[in-house]
Amino acid sequence: MYEHFNDASLANLSKSDLAALLANYLARLNATENEAEKAHVRSDIAIIQKYLFNLS
Repeated sequence: MYEHFNDASLANLSKSDLAALLANYLARLNATENEAEKAHVRSDIAIIQKYLFNLS
């Protein structure tokens, strides 16, 4: 279930693609009850936000 993305893959995404990815991960965070998975998803969200805000 755990997915990893690298810096190069995120750097190539558009602002709208990053926003959609962020929405997907926020939905996943709200849907899971497993605390370990929540921690992993929160980490991924932080990475996505870093790229999204760097494009702003």
